[in-house]
Amino acid sequence: MKLLAFFAVITAVVADLEWRPFSLSSSIKVDVDFSEMDKERYFVRYPCNENIWFKLFLGSDAANSHIELFSKTKGNIYCNEGGARNWYGGARTDFTMSGAGCEEGDQYIIFTFEKTDSNLVIRNRGAVLYEQTFDGDDGRCGNPTAKVTTQV
Repeated sequence: MKLLAFFAVITAVVADLEWRPFSLSSSIKVDVDFSEMDKERYFVRYPCNENIWFKLFLGSDAANSHIELFSKTKGNIYCNEGGARNWYGGARTDFTMSGAGCEEGDQYIIFTFEKTDSNLVIRNRGAVLYEQTFDGDDGRCGNPTAKVTTQV
């Protein structure tokens, strides 16, 4: 089994990243609790020489949202019960981003996802690649996450 990506999450104020491998044949499901944190933080480390495609499903008792990257420059955010509910019962926002670059000797690219009840920020090497502010039309996107599932 070729491991394509790694996932990590910080659920404490001081924490070391524990990279967990995931691939097409082996997704990850992680229970998380951010009740003591000011924001949710997720990390995905992907080989630089690979085409990027992955999803992070953020949920609780029901699906809240997902973040999907198709490449180093394109992706979408899905908000369950958002907008006109014309895309699988919710709203999808497509976006483009620029400036993503490789790290660790050009071996990996690391994306950081920071989510609060009011926005989502995607970062790489500390720089903001994309930011979406949630409003009353974004359904469950601002809801707290209790479970994360990966997909490649």
